[in-house]
Amino acid sequence: MRLLLVILTLLSLDFKGDAEDNKSSVSPFLYNGNYLCLGISDPNRDSEKAFDQAVKRALAFYAISQQVEISSLYELYYMNANAAYSVDNQKSHWMAELSSSISGYSYNVKAEYRTKYNETIVLLEIENDEEQNNAISVSSSFMYYFESINGKTEYGEKQVVNILSHDDINILEWVSVIDKTTTSKLSYNNKSKTKIKPYDYYYEDYGIVTDDMLFSDNKYGLWNSYVDTFFQAISVFESNNSLIKSTNRQVTNEINGNYEDKSQDMIRSVMKTQVSCILVNISLKNNKFYASWNVKEK
Repeated sequence: MRLLLVILTLLSLDFKGDAEDNKSSVSPFLYNGNYLCLGISDPNRDSEKAFDQAVKRALAFYAISQQVEISSLYELYYMNANAAYSVDNQKSHWMAELSSSISGYSYNVKAEYRTKYNETIVLLEIENDEEQNNAISVSSSFMYYFESINGKTEYGEKQVVNILSHDDINILEWVSVIDKTTTSKLSYNNKSKTKIKPYDYYYEDYGIVTDDMLFSDNKYGLWNSYVDTFFQAISVFESNNSLIKSTNRQVTNEINGNYEDKSQDMIRSVMKTQVSCILVNISLKNNKFYASWNVKEK
């Protein structure tokens, strides 16, 4: 069974008795009026551990779909000059921390699939259930930086997802780091560490890609791409509660015995708010994972 077929199964939600409802659904992740959560394991995991990992990740994103607290800081520095021998320089960095949790829930596994790369994909229907003594909490963060100095550019990022399952005291962690020399993808199950290596993963094309979709390369597996598009969605979200401050100053630089004035500016944006973040749709094209996320301020 090719991944194209399982994506059709997972996303069309072609379950018995719901064909008409599915045709009218705004999102393929709606089923009987409930939002379904997608969970994906790391590649090359044994089936039992992969299933547990995928379920906990789906529960974590269910918590995020309900409410997540965000604190972020964005700063942009840039210097403008008009001289022929000068260039515009800029530096920017964006840092954010996110947290969410749920308790008292039950779930049904509506679909499960094992890819040829030993990734487990699950789709969960989750409901509030006060009789259940369970809880899961999520903390995550990202940091992006970009520099363009004298014609040379640098980019780096760090993404972290921590998932704590309180009922079985299990901690899952995902750490992705990219800088000018290295790329590191690490997955932790309690203290057990797995390094995810790049590989020529190939997935069949599926769905329609639209201009508003975010995308990520699949060379580290589907989970990495899924998380990457989520952080992208958070990073481009604009809050009504942001505080923005701009400053400007004139500086004089000496270049090759010539003096010139430059304008040095800084823009700082600080945000603290609560949002819900829901996966609306996904597509696969040219071995890239595309996703639409709906980020809505509470």
